[in-house]
Amino acid sequence: MGNCERFLHAELPLIRKIIENETWLEGERRGHSVDEKDPEVLFHVIEIIQTNGQKMRDFVQKNLDSTQPT
Repeated sequence: MGNCERFLHAELPLIRKIIENETWLEGERRGHSVDEKDPEVLFHVIEIIQTNGQKMRDFVQKNLDSTQPT
C-alpha cells in the first residue's frame, strides 16, 4: 500500500466516527432515528471536515509517523 492510500485509509475511522456522531445527534434533535445519508447529517459532516480537516490530517500524519520503522 502506498503512502497516499495508507494515509487515506488511516483517516477513514475518524470520518466514520463523525458520521456516527452526527447521525445520532440529528436523531436526538428530531426525536427519532435518521439515516446517515440524511441531507442534514451530510451537511454537518461536511462542515466538520471542512473546519477541522487540517487538524485531522495532522493527527493522522503524526500517528503514521510514530508507527514508521526507523
